[in-house]
Amino acid sequence: MTDTIFALSSGAGVAGVAVFRISGDNSKKILARLTGRKEWTANVIVRADIKNPADGAPIDKAMAVFFKSPKSFTGEDCAEIFAHGGLAVIEAVYRALAATKLARLAKPGEFARRAFMNGKLSIQEAEALADLIHAETEQQRKLALSIMEKSSEELYAKWRNELVILLANAEAMIDFAEDELPKNLAVQNRKGLKKLLDRLREHIADAGAAKRIRRGIDAAICGRPNAGKSSLFNKLVGEGKALVSNISGTTRDVLEAALDIDGARVNLLDTAGIDKRAKDKLTVASMKKARETATAADIRIFMITNLGELSGLAAKGNDIILFNKIDKSRPGKLPSGVIPVSVKTGENYAKFLTELRRRVRKLSTLPRDTASARSRHIEAVSIAARELELALLAKEPAIEAEHIRLAANAIGAITGEVYLDELLDSIFGNFCLGK
Repeated sequence: MTDTIFALSSGAGVAGVAVFRISGDNSKKILARLTGRKEWTANVIVRADIKNPADGAPIDKAMAVFFKSPKSFTGEDCAEIFAHGGLAVIEAVYRALAATKLARLAKPGEFARRAFMNGKLSIQEAEALADLIHAETEQQRKLALSIMEKSSEELYAKWRNELVILLANAEAMIDFAEDELPKNLAVQNRKGLKKLLDRLREHIADAGAAKRIRRGIDAAICGRPNAGKSSLFNKLVGEGKALVSNISGTTRDVLEAALDIDGARVNLLDTAGIDKRAKDKLTVASMKKARETATAADIRIFMITNLGELSGLAAKGNDIILFNKIDKSRPGKLPSGVIPVSVKTGENYAKFLTELRRRVRKLSTLPRDTASARSRHIEAVSIAARELELALLAKEPAIEAEHIRLAANAIGAITGEVYLDELLDSIFGNFCLGK
């Protein structure tokens, strides 16, 4: 935290502009070494000729700005250099920054970590910032921005404050005689525990939608061998990613591709065909994997080629059943909900897409409570809920108080009021270099 650090903050590769970020006490000195300019007015961008301080060789005609602590992204003295984005220019600026011997190359996420340590960024804002940087779809972008608005941070802080009050009451009942305490304190404290526990349970139940938006909706294509699963996978993906043939069991492992459907990420999964007659170990293992994938998927697309296969299906609300290959054989009257299609000719394919979009929209609607987007948050809330359940079951006041304390620590770990270095390493290590 005492070193001055630097890195390319803009994306790698050729671009119109390359942005270098510098943070630490030596930021202004580094600007002076690179440009020869001694005086810098904070927050004012100026033209600057960048030179290598080792030999004075010119590098680029750029723009530069200095930010005075604490009014910067990291809360430290900071500087940014806006150079031309050619690869040779980027490399030359890197060499020039290293030649000052006043700073070192930043580690991934180190700028954001310093912002957190200096109170410029909360842990949740840092996680949301990482999600925003890596957002691939419109719904992921909206979710990250919603979390950055601090509504979730305020919610967790409120819960922890309530737990601290409940803990104080529990400890007071240990330390003081009953006639020295407010009337009915024990009854009121247990009511408070039950009320908060109900809110934690509701929060956990609402976690699915936000988690699906962040990680993507899993849609598995399932069915018997040669039902057209890989052909549908290729048609949806738009490329020949899956091997298609008339040989039974061509797909051995689960193939995956990411789609953007109406702003939501969909993880499309092509599974191995299910054939109960198969005996060889590889095919049996492939079918086991296919069943596990289908069970865990949010949407299952069952492909059948004869009506007899319907008896073995246990479709759920978000599943789609396709009767494929109607270009070869027209089925009789199909049960409600079964869509006759020909993946080969495209007949009724648009109807299938409409059904798929409808299910994706249903599963990707932003929840009212977007705080539950990360597994780490839900795990912490789940721990807190379990501790409150144990607190309500406790017969001894000291045991009740300890469970409330553990619940408060679990919620505090989300907001950073209670945290470990390993947690910070995990969060900020996922950032790209320069952020």
